[in-house]
Amino acid sequence: MFFISCIMETCSDETIPSSYLVKKKIQGLKCDSIEVLNSAILESKHSKNRNKSIGIFGGSISMLLEIDYDISLWEYYLSTTVKKYGKYGRGFATTSGDNIMEQVDKAPIHDIYILWCSTNDYANSVPVGDIDDYTIKDGYDRTRLNTQCGAMNYCIKTLKEKNPEAQIYIFGSLKHFGDIGGYIKDANMPNNTGKNFYSYVVKQKEVAEANNIPFLNQFDLPCININTKDRFYKPDNYHLTVDGYYNIGIYHLYFLATEKEY
Repeated sequence: MFFISCIMETCSDETIPSSYLVKKKIQGLKCDSIEVLNSAILESKHSKNRNKSIGIFGGSISMLLEIDYDISLWEYYLSTTVKKYGKYGRGFATTSGDNIMEQVDKAPIHDIYILWCSTNDYANSVPVGDIDDYTIKDGYDRTRLNTQCGAMNYCIKTLKEKNPEAQIYIFGSLKHFGDIGGYIKDANMPNNTGKNFYSYVVKQKEVAEANNIPFLNQFDLPCININTKDRFYKPDNYHLTVDGYYNIGIYHLYFLATEKEY
């Protein structure tokens, strides 16, 4: 019998997947959020997102090999198919090639599109902008595509045109532990535009709300904190380990099954 190790309690048989892929990927990983996982599995059985195709866009966090420990949960419990389009070091409006706008431009049709916000716009001092950048309010001013908000609005508009029936989700930036600015909301750690990291997360949520798009606030996921960083993050303090992806994947599964935060 295959078991997932859990804190303080044993996982029920309901939390033990039978597919070979999931067994291989999550064998031996510690399930810190057993109640969330059980709820996610229950909700996934009747979710509107069952049997859908998903495209993910973002930076390295959205496409590293370890993310398969996350998306395997979606693939198994929601019977989804997932394609990753993210590129290392890219943000919505970073100037290097294949930023998230360009990823969206090139992507084929999917049922679900996930815009996974990274740390790269902040790290590259891309202006955070305003939620009205590149919207009908400014006449879709292309000069505003150099801001995080403008580029996000471009991605949303483009995806809606690509597939008007598609569901779009936005995953906000995760904490990082490269400095206190990565996990302390009011830390005085501005980039060259004078904004701290959390300012970018706030605007991500505001853009999502302005476009009526469900937003997953990954910055506040309860499993990610200073006490779990050595297990969930690689030594660079920016990128997740296998265990980190599996544990945030539990919250992703719940969100995709319900469109709600746990």
